[in-house]
Amino acid sequence: QKSFIQALDFRRTLRICNAYPLDAALDVYVGNSDIKLTRAPMQYKECRDFSPKLDAGDRVDFKIEDSSAGTFTIADVPDGDAVLLLVIFRHDTFSTAVAFQSHVFAASSASQIAVLDTFRGAAEAKVHIQDVSPVAAEPSVAKRDEVLRFNGVVAVDPGIYHVELREAGVNATGTEAGANATAISAGNRDLVALPREAYVVI
Repeated sequence: QKSFIQALDFRRTLRICNAYPLDAALDVYVGNSDIKLTRAPMQYKECRDFSPKLDAGDRVDFKIEDSSAGTFTIADVPDGDAVLLLVIFRHDTFSTAVAFQSHVFAASSASQIAVLDTFRGAAEAKVHIQDVSPVAAEPSVAKRDEVLRFNGVVAVDPGIYHVELREAGVNATGTEAGANATAISAGNRDLVALPREAYVVI
């Protein structure tokens, strides 16, 4: 007689981002380097989603052709649907060593945004987010602008947002960054936040 009890089948996505500034692209393997995830190597500033079967203790290996670039070991796998974010980036400016940042996006009805600082230079900057979607009850109110803290995760309402990286600059009189400094945009993107989706700003 067929059992009416079934094992839960969770949906887990492994989202990998290459934030390591190299001309050479990275291939990604899991297990004992016996399962290759990438059909084509990942370029710098590229993110991809994969759906491998993962267990605690599994290794995620990064390679440039046949040479190892770094290994990350998965400490634990969440119970339930989740997006596992893994970012590889430069450890310091003095060597080719790599470092990793990881985060688990738990299932949520909200839009989630992880903000990670992988830059290893001297410049300082802040990430600003501005709502672009009109507010029905307040059509004449100026758009809200808030700072996203690095190495944190926030939840936002679904909608359209403008994300901008602003670094301290030099004002018209040549004063160095400080009380009289201006903010220079180092890059900006529009972000369409959908319900139950997870995003990363690097």
